[in-house]
Amino acid sequence: MKRLFALALLLLVGFYVAWPAWSGYQIHKSIQAKNTGLLESKIDFPGVRKSLRPVIAAKITEGLEKFQTQAGPAGAMILSQLKGDMVPKIVETTLGSLVTAETVMRVATDGGSFKDNLEKIMREQLGRSGLPTAGGNGPPSGPSLPGGLGGTMGDLLGKVARPKTNSPVRDITNEEANKSAPAAVTVATDKAKAPASFSLSNIKSFRFNGPLSYSVGVAKDPAATDADVTAEMSFTGGDWKVTGLVPKL
Repeated sequence: MKRLFALALLLLVGFYVAWPAWSGYQIHKSIQAKNTGLLESKIDFPGVRKSLRPVIAAKITEGLEKFQTQAGPAGAMILSQLKGDMVPKIVETTLGSLVTAETVMRVATDGGSFKDNLEKIMREQLGRSGLPTAGGNGPPSGPSLPGGLGGTMGDLLGKVARPKTNSPVRDITNEEANKSAPAAVTVATDKAKAPASFSLSNIKSFRFNGPLSYSVGVAKDPAATDADVTAEMSFTGGDWKVTGLVPKL
């Protein structure tokens, strides 16, 4: 009886702990090796897009509301049209570009927090979106907005802090440029592309969602007190996979 109980316990630990941990390790290794095929086999991208849809919609709505305050009375009418007609299309276009194996790798490896990286990529996608502009480059049925709504919303959806300097601007000689530029570029590139190392200290929360699903809160910085993103792990398709992501934006 004790052996049977021990075997059942071992199977449970293997199924709920070892197997998901192995999937997480494979995701980490696929990011380091830039193996998109392995990464796509371990992440349910349709499920992740579904989990991110409310978050992206909220951020886009937030950007539209900020645009309304800047645009004045005319902005209220434009905003009402966009919310009912164009916002769902903008959300789906953004999700299609945002939730890919390449973007997951970029968010995980670039310097900075998950939040900053996700918001930066969202701004880039919105800035490149085919939204209407003053020149009439957007969809024929959409309203014309001064300056381009895509770029405007990209600017309004939060900004990554840029270091300020009070140092006077001066010309540098070719000799100075040749001495300093290669080293600076090398350091910046290595720092930005260095793969993050994850361990148990990066896990900030854990809870079961059901018999075959649980959520894990993860922080990119192991010293952080709160999770940057909550990942849902589910047993689907004969394997443990990431089926949802809810970033803290």
